[in-house]
Amino acid sequence: MTDSIADDSWIAYRTPAGTVLNLNDCVVEDARTMKFIRRAVGDVKVLLTQFSYANWVGNPEDVEVRKNAAQIRLDTFIAQVRQIEPRYVIPFASFIYFAHEENWYMNDSMNTVDRVVARIERETKAVPVVLYPGDAWRMGDERANAPAIVRYTRDLRDRLAEGPVYASQPSTKEAIESALSTFYARLRKKLSPAFRLYPLDSNVYLPDLDMSIRMSLRGYGATPGRNAGGARTAISRRTARTCFLRLKLHGAETRCTSMAAL
Repeated sequence: MTDSIADDSWIAYRTPAGTVLNLNDCVVEDARTMKFIRRAVGDVKVLLTQFSYANWVGNPEDVEVRKNAAQIRLDTFIAQVRQIEPRYVIPFASFIYFAHEENWYMNDSMNTVDRVVARIERETKAVPVVLYPGDAWRMGDERANAPAIVRYTRDLRDRLAEGPVYASQPSTKEAIESALSTFYARLRKKLSPAFRLYPLDSNVYLPDLDMSIRMSLRGYGATPGRNAGGARTAISRRTARTCFLRLKLHGAETRCTSMAAL
């Protein structure tokens, strides 16, 4: 592993059969960093890396934003393969779908494994290896990818045809304010008085209650409608309550800055 990468880490396993490099969740997007890892690790037999987005990418109307994000992720995937030059590459960590009714729209532009394999075969010298849950593969063995691709394609098609798995449940304004009170009670126990002066705030709009919540490290305020500052984020009342009740505050004080991502 390395601490030279700002976002997450990679790991390399050296085995008698060859080196296996896992780049999942490590932000490796430029050629310089890819070459650094290649020099640090040496020859790579198998590369594992993600091939699509699995995070928030725009609002429902931002289809082009998601298409662009998917294209960038796939281009980065191919760049990693070209720079690191593995013998085999396993696309993984992107066999997901967005299951909640509030983020279901983000399924519209995700990369699929068949598209990834086509680009690997067309644009690199690496051999793609697609593994479905329960599959086994010995490094160096030949493998037919078609059965796994067919199963992934069918699974995703069938799952999306059924619609969202989770829906927002009703919650009252009083329940939201109670959750906020609980959150800030926990926050005050974690933060020193000096850190509460840090100029960090977040403005959240709850459309199903037509209510805005402005939050800072000093406290919060709830007002009807959209407040004058404008909200950066809109979420349902149920999701807001869940965030306030479950947001983790363990460890360093800087962790509490994650509240700005609500």
